[in-house]
This record gives sequence, C-alpha cells and structure tokens, in this order.
Amino acid sequence: MYEIEVKAVLFLGSSEASIREAAQQAREKLLSIGVQERDHRIQTDLYLEHPSLDYRLTDEAFRIRCQEWKEERRSDMHLTYKGPRISERTKTRTEHELPLGPKATREGALKLFGSLGFNFSKEVVKERWTFDHGDMILCIDVVLGLGAFMEAEVMGDDIEGGEERILAFLEENGWNDTENISYMELLEGGQS
Repeated sequence: MYEIEVKAVLFLGSSEASIREAAQQAREKLLSIGVQERDHRIQTDLYLEHPSLDYRLTDEAFRIRCQEWKEERRSDMHLTYKGPRISERTKTRTEHELPLGPKATREGALKLFGSLGFNFSKEVVKERWTFDHGDMILCIDVVLGLGAFMEAEVMGDDIEGGEERILAFLEENGWNDTENISYMELLEGGQS
C-alpha cells in the first residue's frame, strides 16, 4: 500500500499573521464544503540520519513523530520509515509506521537510536488540523519557520487514481500551487 500525497502552498513566508490567516481561510473553506474536521494537534518530527546511508541520496526518510492533542490532554509517538518516491507528480511512497509505548520519550528514543549509530538530523514542528473527506485525509499545517500548507493524502495501491482524485480536489477548490517535497526539504531550501 502506498501513501499518495500532494502538498498545496497556502502561504510561504515568515509573517505569523499571514500564515495564520491563510490557514484559517483554508479551514473555513473546507468546513463550508462539508469536509469533517477530525482533530487539532502539534507534531514534532525528529528526522534521523542512517549511519551508513545518505537518505537525501536514497530519497528515504526515517523519523520519530511526537504528537500532542492539547484539548484531549494526550500525546503519542511513532517511528516512521518512508521509502523512495515512485511518482514525479506527487509524493507517493511506501510508508511503515510503528507506534511507541505510552512511556516512550523523545530523549529516550533519540538515545536508543543514537546507540545504534543514527544521528539526529533535523526537527520540523507544525500545528496540524486534520479533516476527513471520504477516504482522503486533508491536513492544514502551520510549519514553524516556513508557512501554511494543505496536505491531501490517500492510501492505496491505485497510484494514478489516487493522484487524479487529489489533484482534481485541489484544483476544484483553487489550491493550485503544489509541492511534492517534504517540509524538511523545503526548510533546507528545496533540496531533494
């Protein structure tokens, strides 16, 4: 199964007011067309470098994701591996995710992987609003130091069909400025 994803740029820049305004306008538009809001959370992604591979060259990613839902007073952590992209049009790749236990800590996970030779590479912090639109997941992200974005994602084996549905949805709603690289790559200046 593949994660088929496209990122629409809502606002790129450092103006906090403009970032928040763009995110709020997108949220209001989604709600106005009947998309169901699921939750609101803070995500901190800790990217790790392999001891003998350069993930920038292999087009892979390995991260620890720390999430916090303030309204619900809960948090969790996951390990995520993302394989190389298999499409030029979207950020489509295999994805494997493993939840960590309730007592896992950021420091403990970094220490464990450090002992195995992995080095901490980059931190990406974002505030995320998640929405369900049928089998499509939509996320409005406010990314610290970068801007506001909307991610549209479907999971499945029909890559072309998933891409068409996502791109059609974004175009129908006026979100035509798209990216298919990660927030980490955008923060590093668009390097793939």
